[in-house]
Amino acid sequence: MSFQKRLRILRLNRGLKQKELAEKLNIVKSTISAYELGKITPTAENLISLARFFDVSTDYLLGESDYSRRISSDIDNEKALLSELGHKNLLKDILYGILLNYEIIEKKK
Repeated sequence: MSFQKRLRILRLNRGLKQKELAEKLNIVKSTISAYELGKITPTAENLISLARFFDVSTDYLLGESDYSRRISSDIDNEKALLSELGHKNLLKDILYGILLNYEIIEKKK
């Protein structure tokens, strides 16, 4: 199933209008509409926000998996630990590596 279909189904299952979902994620309604119409793909940041909001994995949202539950404890724990230690650049590098691994973003040229 495609990202746009999964997003629409998840939104409707929560009884949310596009505008309501957009408000909860601090983005504009037209962005949600464009996602659902397949006109644009979400940024890595928005994809993660959507996955967290719906409590699903990014793979599930992208249609790469039929297993909907996200396994975020390791990532969230590492992020919290690194934030406490003040290693923001290291945190960015780790998250960048994770996103590359899941092919959410393309390698910089």
